[in-house]
Amino acid sequence: MSLGEVDTLNLLTEKLDSLFTESQSYYESFLDMNNLYKNGKIGDKEFFIKLGDYVVAYSALEFLSVKVVLELKKTIDKMSKGQAPGGTQSPGLMPGMGSPGMMQGGMQPRVGTSDNPVGGPPGIVSANQGFSELGTLPS
Repeated sequence: MSLGEVDTLNLLTEKLDSLFTESQSYYESFLDMNNLYKNGKIGDKEFFIKLGDYVVAYSALEFLSVKVVLELKKTIDKMSKGQAPGGTQSPGLMPGMGSPGMMQGGMQPRVGTSDNPVGGPPGIVSANQGFSELGTLPS
């Protein structure tokens, strides 16, 4: 996925998971109403209202499931063509505007050392050690 594209598959999958959790309460409520209806404790109107609520929730879940399957297919197709799947837009950038921290002409990537590997946390400098001489910044 190129810079500027949103990782739609992950977004849809998260939404699907959330909607699935929410729709569980509609399902349980419908089952309760179904039992009450079978026992004659509620009327047709109440039963069909709950049935309608459940059908709407389930339809949204099905629609989103189909969207996730289609996004999966797009991702698999990209992988089979050798393109990198996933990734999201870098924060603070407009789509297609380059990489964060890159100036015109580019910057050289930082080379890690055994003391401070790339991706590692920055070294901790004590105030006493770092500012022992007036007017100099810690290195």
